[in-house]
Amino acid sequence: MNTVMQTAAVATALLLSTSAFGATLNLNSVTAGFHDNVEGDNVRFGDVSDRTRVTWGLAEDGSDLSRADSSGYVMNTRTAPDQVMDDTAFELGRFTHNNNVIYGGLLEGMQLDLNFDVSVDYDETGDFVDLGEHTFTFDIAHNETTNSPIGGLCDPNDATNGQGVNINGCADVVNITGGIAGTSAIINGFELTLTILGFLDPVTNEFSSDFFSMERNSNTRILMGEFSVARVNEVPIPAAGLLLLGSLGGLGALRRRRKS
Repeated sequence: MNTVMQTAAVATALLLSTSAFGATLNLNSVTAGFHDNVEGDNVRFGDVSDRTRVTWGLAEDGSDLSRADSSGYVMNTRTAPDQVMDDTAFELGRFTHNNNVIYGGLLEGMQLDLNFDVSVDYDETGDFVDLGEHTFTFDIAHNETTNSPIGGLCDPNDATNGQGVNINGCADVVNITGGIAGTSAIINGFELTLTILGFLDPVTNEFSSDFFSMERNSNTRILMGEFSVARVNEVPIPAAGLLLLGSLGGLGALRRRRKS
């Protein structure tokens, strides 16, 4: 497993960020939604108002499985309103993979939106600046492994089938990768960045970008992240640039006088 930190930042030549010290964020609301699956059969998302659940998979005879018998994801976000500190790990929510025996096209992944309505007390004055709502989007990769591999070794960990996490057949692998869009946003003079720290293993208490999901089981991990906040200011125009602008302005005035 990779114990890597996934993050993304917005780069721009005309902006300069200054770091916050002990900024407090109000999480006024937190919601989530799955969308845009890659491959998979009988993929069913929730309705427009609830995209926190998605199921997929066919029966052995190729017919559609009920949602209860399908494999699927559930994302239960943390309770809001709540407060977190910037640059401090916090629980985004509980991510569950219901791993049932399925057939048909193999799911390869999908996208997960994390939606926040946020305000920030940047200077620890007790005055919160409303940053409004913003959506951070991340990729989930899914390895739907063969339950009974030839040779008895499970991919990708080369562990013996029928033992440990592979006790019910080879475990699937769920991986959350860096943000594909909107992991950093500039709002009302602040740059707000969400970093996914990974799934928290309840046994080892360590973060990992992926986890093995036992077959015929409901497997839950805590998805952890952190916010970073920076005040964004315009970079002053260099003195040479000001002289150039002044010269251009002078030439314009001279031309107007000559025309008059």
